[in-house]
Amino acid sequence: MNEEEPMAAGGFEATDLMPFMFWAMIIFVALYVYLYYKREDKRAKAFKAWGKQHGFRYGRGEGALANFSAAEPWGRGKRREGAHVLRGEHRGEPVLLFEYRHMGSGDSKEVFNYQVAAVPLPVSVPLLDIGQETGRTRRFGDDIDFENQAFNDKFRIESADRRFAFDVVHARTMEWMLADPRASAMPWRFEGKWLMTFEKKKLDPADALRRADFLLDARAQAPAYLWSPRP
Repeated sequence: MNEEEPMAAGGFEATDLMPFMFWAMIIFVALYVYLYYKREDKRAKAFKAWGKQHGFRYGRGEGALANFSAAEPWGRGKRREGAHVLRGEHRGEPVLLFEYRHMGSGDSKEVFNYQVAAVPLPVSVPLLDIGQETGRTRRFGDDIDFENQAFNDKFRIESADRRFAFDVVHARTMEWMLADPRASAMPWRFEGKWLMTFEKKKLDPADALRRADFLLDARAQAPAYLWSPRP
């Protein structure tokens, strides 16, 4: 009967690597955090320089922007924040540009970034979402239909307040939206005292400003009575 041979001199077990693995993980995490904040500092300097060039005030973050909207993508995940905030004027009108981000739910460490552009509204209004109609949205969901079928085929209009939706999307606005490719190129939302658009990407202030330019045109389509107090 053969007996097990004793471990050779100088041999080691997996547990001997545990201290090394622990410190390697600590170093990796510390390096990741360092590089992340270094990249953020570099972005902050670039945004500040862009803001100075275009007459926008820059702020590293604003807590209230984490709850800028009551609808998605706001409210998802955890550690929500509004970062890299640029406030200024475009065409003589106030404009807000920023990056909204959050981490995934549960144990997820993935970070989701959204570029946001917004312009203020004279009064607070109900939530109204406007986006492109697709085969998927046509199959799953129920939006508001209008008399113009070509418009219905291209756009998806969602709001709990149908009266407000029809006030905003009147015949002249439908014609304008069908003629302007920007109208279907991005989702846009009326909510509270803001008209906004957002896209899943990191903030690019030049691109965000172009989107704000569209929002100003879209706001101008609304009839004047819309900004009077509603009965």
